[in-house]
Amino acid sequence: MLSTVGAREVTKLRIRRGPVVAGPQVPRLPGTFASRLLSGIGTALHDWRHNVYARLALRRVVVLAPLVAVLEARRDPVALYALVVAFSITQPTAADTLDRALARTAGVIAAILLTVAVGAVAPDWVLVAVSVLAMVAGLAYLLRSPFVIALGTTVLTVATGYLAGSSTAAVNRLLSTLAGAAVGLLATVHIPVPRPPEQPVIRAPADPEAV
Repeated sequence: MLSTVGAREVTKLRIRRGPVVAGPQVPRLPGTFASRLLSGIGTALHDWRHNVYARLALRRVVVLAPLVAVLEARRDPVALYALVVAFSITQPTAADTLDRALARTAGVIAAILLTVAVGAVAPDWVLVAVSVLAMVAGLAYLLRSPFVIALGTTVLTVATGYLAGSSTAAVNRLLSTLAGAAVGLLATVHIPVPRPPEQPVIRAPADPEAV
């Protein structure tokens, strides 16, 4: 709600200050959305052995299947957030998956330390205010910084348990992050993207005059 109101106020301010300069025109893509979607799916299926996005989809299926089974069987809150973590950290390349796993784990640990530190030296209302601000900051960095997202969205959860005198929320969030990161990394390791097949080298015929 705050983001929507803020965007509208910025638009009104720009209109009052003068005409808004139009951005560059983006050319329309050929065909319809359905035709482009089917074409992309067909290309990925045709080259699924070497297509990074087809392999990414397969990895996420492998990631989701066991966690969904655990959720259905136990309704486990740890598995619920582990499902989110595993899905979000699994990327086309192993390096990106590892970076996201480390960033989210570091963000959760930093959130727990920050919550305990603020709660130990400040009254409850300050901890609540810090938690709300951290949540807003985390959402503001959505899709840009996994560390800030994990930190911001975890502080509010941990603070709720801290104010209730329980460490269950912090323990569950840390365990689920570690479990989700491990599942995502295992899926990335076991379903790698193989190298594309080497193209045969065609040598030019020798020049008889050079001989």
